[in-house]
Amino acid sequence: MRWTQQLDPNGSVVSNYSSADKLLLSGGLQFPVNLASWDEIRASVLRGGTALTGAKLSLRGYTTTSLTVSNFVELGESSTDVEVDVAAVNTVTDSGWVTIDKSLLPADGDLILAWVEHGGDGVTDPEIIHLGVELREAADKVHIQANLGTSSQSFRIWMQRDYATVTEPTNGSVAIFTTSGSTYKGSRAETVPNVDGSFTITLDTTLSATTDHDIKVSMTDATGTLEQTFTIST
Repeated sequence: MRWTQQLDPNGSVVSNYSSADKLLLSGGLQFPVNLASWDEIRASVLRGGTALTGAKLSLRGYTTTSLTVSNFVELGESSTDVEVDVAAVNTVTDSGWVTIDKSLLPADGDLILAWVEHGGDGVTDPEIIHLGVELREAADKVHIQANLGTSSQSFRIWMQRDYATVTEPTNGSVAIFTTSGSTYKGSRAETVPNVDGSFTITLDTTLSATTDHDIKVSMTDATGTLEQTFTIST
C-alpha cells in the first residue's frame, strides 16, 4: 500500500527548522492508519529550498491526535525510527524499510501518524514538497485460513517468498497446542500441494470449544523452511 501527501508544488516553507523534535507544520499533517495487517513501513520526502546538513524528518505514531510531540514514538522494533535524511534538496530520499513494532498497536490496530522534524539549526527555512508512506507485508511469510467445524478443523496453508509470487511448498506440517503449550493436539503432513500453491490439513483430533489454540506451521520449499505461529479461537 502506498499513499502520498502533496503539500505544494513550490514547497511548503518550514520556518526555522528545529534541532529538537517538533511536529512538522504545527502538527497539521497527522493522519490515521491501520497497521494491524502490515509488517514494514517506509517514509519518503522530496524537499526544496536551502540545503541543511543534519536535517531529519521522522514518521512516528500515537493512539490519538495530539499536539505534544513527545507522545509520538518510533514505529520500528527496538525503537527504530522511520527517519528520512532531508539535508539535500530536489532529491527524493527515504527511510528504508523498517519492521513495525506490533506491540505499539492498540487492539484495533489503529494509530495516528505524524511527521516530526529534528536535526535542523533553528534558522534555515527548508521547503517540503512531497511526503510519501508505503506499507508492505514481510517478504517471507506463511499464510493460513482455518475452517473450524464442530467435529474437525481444517487449515489451508500457503507460503509467500517475495512480494509478487506465492510459492508451492514441497512439504509442510502443522502442530496444534493450547496457548499454554502443554497439550498436544496432533499433526498432519502433506507432500503434494494444490495447483495454487496451497494444501489443506485436517487434524485427527478435535480442538476443544471456546479455547484459544496456537497453530505452529512449518513449511519447506527449495529456498528453505519457514515457521510461523498463529492463534485461533474455537
